[in-house]
Amino acid sequence: QWPANFYSGYRGLYTFRTALQQSVNVCAVKIFQQLGATYALNNLKKMGISTVVEEGEVNDMNASALALGGMTQGITPLESAAAYGTFPNGGIYNSPICYTQVTNRSGELLLTNEAKSNQALDPGVAYIMTDVLRSVVTEGIAGAASIAGQQVGGKTGTTGTSDDRFDIWFAGFTPRYSASLWIGNDVNIELDQSSTAAARLWSKIMGQVLNDGQPAGSYPSMPNNVTTCTIDTKSGKLPSELTLLDSRGTTREEYFISGTEPTATDDVHTYVEICTECGFLATPWCRYKASSFGVRRPYIPDPVVGDIGYEVPHYYCYLHNEDPEVYAIDPNGTLAYTWDGMSITEPTDDEGGVSGEDKEGEGSASWIDDNRGSDDAEGGGGKAQEGGSEQTPEGGNGGDTAPEENNSGGEGGAASGGESSVNVEPSSGDEGSGASTGEEELPDWL
Repeated sequence: QWPANFYSGYRGLYTFRTALQQSVNVCAVKIFQQLGATYALNNLKKMGISTVVEEGEVNDMNASALALGGMTQGITPLESAAAYGTFPNGGIYNSPICYTQVTNRSGELLLTNEAKSNQALDPGVAYIMTDVLRSVVTEGIAGAASIAGQQVGGKTGTTGTSDDRFDIWFAGFTPRYSASLWIGNDVNIELDQSSTAAARLWSKIMGQVLNDGQPAGSYPSMPNNVTTCTIDTKSGKLPSELTLLDSRGTTREEYFISGTEPTATDDVHTYVEICTECGFLATPWCRYKASSFGVRRPYIPDPVVGDIGYEVPHYYCYLHNEDPEVYAIDPNGTLAYTWDGMSITEPTDDEGGVSGEDKEGEGSASWIDDNRGSDDAEGGGGKAQEGGSEQTPEGGNGGDTAPEENNSGGEGGAASGGESSVNVEPSSGDEGSGASTGEEELPDWL
C-alpha cells in the first residue's frame, strides 16, 4: 500500500504538527490531494525551486514528487536552503547570491549583485510554519539538529526505504541563517546511516558558523492575522468535557490564521452503550450492558491502525438484534468486538443481570486502558538531488520513507511544497481513509 511510512504500519489520528514532527508520509499525500499539484507547484516556484519537471511522460506533477519530494531531477541544496529561509523571514524569499560587488585593485567597482526578493508566503502562514518546524527539532525526530543556545527549526529527509537508504538530508534554519545538508552519491550507493546523521552533522557545522560572538537573534513576532486556541488533537475541534477524560491527554494550544480556528466542539470522544456479551453496540434487546468511553471516527477505520484500541464499536450486537436494518450488524461477520477501551463506567443492568464488568463467559469482551505510545519516527519531506528524496516502496521518493497517518491535522494543517494551509480539515491519522481527491477552493491568504 502506498505511501508507506518509514515505520511499519499506521498509527492513527494525527494533527498536522505531529505528522510533520514524526515525518508521516500519508498525511503529506492527503494534504496534497486536497490542495492539488498546481497549488504546490506555484508555491515551490515562489520559493525559488527551479527543477520541477512539469511536462513529459515522466514528470513531477504527482504526489510522489510534490508531496513526498521524489523529484525527477531532485532539488539542489542551495535552492533548498534558500527556500527554507523563507519561513523565518516572514514569508519573504531572497534568492541566493555569492557576492554583492567586485572591485579592482584600485577600488573601482566592476560588478554589483543584489538578491531578488518576493513575498512568497503570507506572514502568518510563515510564522506558523516556523513554529511547527521548530517543534520538529524540539519534540520530533530531528532532535539531533539542535544547537545549544539556538532556536533551530527544520526537517529531515531520506531517499529509499528504512532498509536501503541512498540519500539523507537535513534542511533547517536559525534566526540568522538557513542551510541544507545532503549526504549521498551521484549514483545510488546504499548508506548505513539514517537522516539523523545528516541532522547531527548539520548541527556541528552550523554550531561553528554561529560561534562568532554575535547574538543568537530572534524570529519575527506573531503577526496580527495569527491567533491561538486550545484544540482537541483527535477531532481538530474545540475540547469538550469528554475530551478531558482521554487518558492520553489530547488537548494543546495551537496557532491558526484568524478566521480558520475551529468553532465546533469535539464530537469524536464519546460514550457508547456496549452489549457485554459480544462487545458491540447494545440494542434495545441486549440483556447486559455497560457504558464505555472512547473515540469514534466519522468513518470505519482499518482494524490494523495503531490507535484502534481507543475506537468504540461502529456496529450493533448481532446476538440480540430484532431489526438489523436499523441496528446495523458488522458485514464481516465478526463474532466479538474485543477492544482496549479506555474505561468502563456507569454499568447498567436493565434486566437484573450482572453488569458488563462482572459478567464472565463465552463471547464477553475485555476493556483495558491502553496508553500505547508512539515510536520515534525518522524524517520526511526530504529534498533529493539526482533522484529525489525519501523513496517509498512503490517507487515514489518521499519524506522519510513511510506512509503518512490518516488525514491532515487540525493543529493548523500545511501545504506540501509551500505554505502551510493552517487548519486543513480535522485531525486525522494514517489509516489512509477520508482524504479529498480533488483540488479545493482556497482562501485569499493561501
